[in-house]
Amino acid sequence: TIYVPYGESIEAPEAPAAEDIPGYNFVAWIPDVDSGLIMDTTEGMDFVAILEAKEITVTFDPNEGECEEDEITGTYGENIKLPEVSREGYELLGWYNGTEKVGVPGDEYALPTDDVTLVAKWKGEKHAVIFVDTDGKEIGRVEAETDAPVVVPEELANPEKSGYEFAGWDSEIPETMPAEDVTITATWNELFDVIYKNEDGSVFESFVDAGVAGDEIPVPADKPSKDGHYFDGWVDANGNTVTTIPE
Repeated sequence: TIYVPYGESIEAPEAPAAEDIPGYNFVAWIPDVDSGLIMDTTEGMDFVAILEAKEITVTFDPNEGECEEDEITGTYGENIKLPEVSREGYELLGWYNGTEKVGVPGDEYALPTDDVTLVAKWKGEKHAVIFVDTDGKEIGRVEAETDAPVVVPEELANPEKSGYEFAGWDSEIPETMPAEDVTITATWNELFDVIYKNEDGSVFESFVDAGVAGDEIPVPADKPSKDGHYFDGWVDANGNTVTTIPE
């Protein structure tokens, strides 16, 4: 309220403070005080502020995802539709303004009083690193959310198989979970038994799973004996002296 003596010019009052008209810009007073309006009544005069809705820009941060819209501009109070957003290996939790969830793609969102940035929040989808044998049979698996560490237990890091020595996995175990299931296959080297026999075919000593091809052949600590003879060494079925397990 302002007080003006009868017959004097009316000076324009200050525009409303921004905090008093959130979402709007001040345009003018009606009647127009700037046109030299004179106080010509003893009953007072009412002035009405003309306001216009502010132009508001909503910026969309896909947070390592892909969004169909970078930003949408409209006027305060107008409803817009939240855009689609995606990220491989992740489930969308929604669009957020700080800690407040404002909706999901397709929802209507009323433009606020000021520009705002909405951020997509994600939850990693659960995937698995699947460990299989050469016949395709599953040995085990590790499950985790996308990008979470892949923690491999010892029984999968170094599996065991009767008659074989583990030679590694056919591909590298990922350090973090990929955005899809991954299958890796065990590789093995066959273990061989080494059997020492007497001339009559009886077993002198045997070494089970003695080694793989190329390994040094284990030798019995004791030597066989035979009346009237001295021991001259060991040979294979073909009469050859061998020191390593053949390929």
